[in-house]
This record gives sequence, structure tokens and C-alpha cells, in this order.
Amino acid sequence: MSWSDSLRWTNTNRYLFGLASLSGLIFVIDQITKQIALKHLSAVTSTPVWDDLLRLTLVFNEGGAFSTRLGTSYFYTFASVLVMIIVVTVIYRDAGKNRKLDLALALVLGGALGNLTDRLQFGSVIDFIDFDFPDIAIPSGKILFINFPGYALDRWPVFNVADSAITVGMVLLVVALIFDSRKKHCELNPVNDSAAV
Repeated sequence: MSWSDSLRWTNTNRYLFGLASLSGLIFVIDQITKQIALKHLSAVTSTPVWDDLLRLTLVFNEGGAFSTRLGTSYFYTFASVLVMIIVVTVIYRDAGKNRKLDLALALVLGGALGNLTDRLQFGSVIDFIDFDFPDIAIPSGKILFINFPGYALDRWPVFNVADSAITVGMVLLVVALIFDSRKKHCELNPVNDSAAV
């Protein structure tokens, strides 16, 4: 196939353009909302939107999702680039084979690009959506042979639009993979109603 053939507006190219547009839209919305947060919010105080349920709190997150700290900012930058390369490769290679999976990956790609842009520009990710969540308290104890230290979550970690897209994308990804595996299982093991008497 020549270079000009690959640039023709085929159904596959239209499909890929649609996925890229979704990723781009998430990226643009994420960056616009972060710029608004930087301009109008203070890192010292929270601005209530809906009582204590929803607040706007400017946070510069040097860690990962849910404020995890698995490594340095360089680690998260490298991980973001690696994830984006894998996602783009999978989408391009298997475009249209599993639309739910493609949608999930497009959401993840847009979110990863938004957070990567922050890391490259500021050295951290800008978070500002501060949402209260029903308290979670798991007491410490022994689970099998492991001493579990317990876990408490009083408020959801501050997040942004990119984090939301990544989270929704990951949930869709799991759903797509589960349904795909069940579909393959049903195709390999069809129910034979005629055998039942």
C-alpha cells in the first residue's frame, strides 16, 4: 500500500478520526478547566459549590491517580508516555474489532494526554474537583496470613476531568473485556437445547 492510499478517507480512517476527536475533546476540556481553576482558585482555601458535598480545591498532585506515590514525577511521566504508546498501537491495530474497547481506550488516551501535559508544564498534575464520598472504614486485622493495617477514606481524593475520563475508560475497559470473554465462551460452548429431554 502506498503512502497516498493510507491517507485516503476510508471507513477505518473515519473511525480512527472519531476516536482521536473524542480523545482531543477530553484533552481540550481538561486543559480549559485546569486553566480556569488556576486563575480563580487558591491552593490555600476550598470553594464550596454544593455545601460540603462538592468543593473546588486547587491541588498540585505530584503523584498518580488517587494521590498515590509509587515513584517520582519522572516515573509517572514515563508511565504516561508508555500507556499512550500502547493505547495508540492497540487502537490503530485493532480499530473497529471491539467498539467498547476502542471507546474505553480513547477515553484513557485523552485523560493521559491531559495529565501528561500538566506534568511536562508544571511538574505535577492540577486537580481541583473535591467530592465528598460516604466514609469508608475497614478495620485492621489478619486476613489469612497477612496483617492488614486497615483503611479509612473520609473524602474522595481531589481529581480533575482527565482523571474522570481515565476512570470511566478503565471501567469500560473491564466491562468490554468481560463481555468479550463471555461472548467467546458462548461461541465455543453453545447450549444444545435439542439434547435436553
